[in-house]
Amino acid sequence: NRPDGFGGIDIYVSHKNAKGYWEPAENVGPTINTAGDEQTPVIFSDNKTLYFSSNGLIGYGGADLFASTIQKDGSWSTPINLGYPINTYDNEGSIAIAPDGKAAYIASDRKDSRGALDIYKIDLPTAVQPATLSPLPTITAPLKDSIAIAQTITFKNLRFATNTATI
Repeated sequence: NRPDGFGGIDIYVSHKNAKGYWEPAENVGPTINTAGDEQTPVIFSDNKTLYFSSNGLIGYGGADLFASTIQKDGSWSTPINLGYPINTYDNEGSIAIAPDGKAAYIASDRKDSRGALDIYKIDLPTAVQPATLSPLPTITAPLKDSIAIAQTITFKNLRFATNTATI
């Protein structure tokens, strides 16, 4: 809810610089932020897909859940409403995406709730699932005359099946 925002509560981003320090937060812009409230941003592990709640974008009721992806030029795609039955005439306040990108947990104050916000497990429609992660590169280094060539490889966002070493 900063003075340089677009209205109510806006979503901002901060980037870590090469020295390891966080840069000042920047508003993500008018594609995501409206005169209403945009809240509970979650960026999926693909570092491209943003999920958030908004009561300023066209929706079904109070606050709805939306998804947007960052484009190659750094801009955000037009937010996609996650649709019914995920969004209802009530308020959907936050979302947590499962590691497989196919299921999620949302907080909502639906009529069947046991109080204020209850947590519901949902299946994400294919259209709003995070981008499929590309396969990991295969790196091989030939051995020459019994001399091993060592190379350090850092993999980010590896997903293993539960209780296995299978990626």
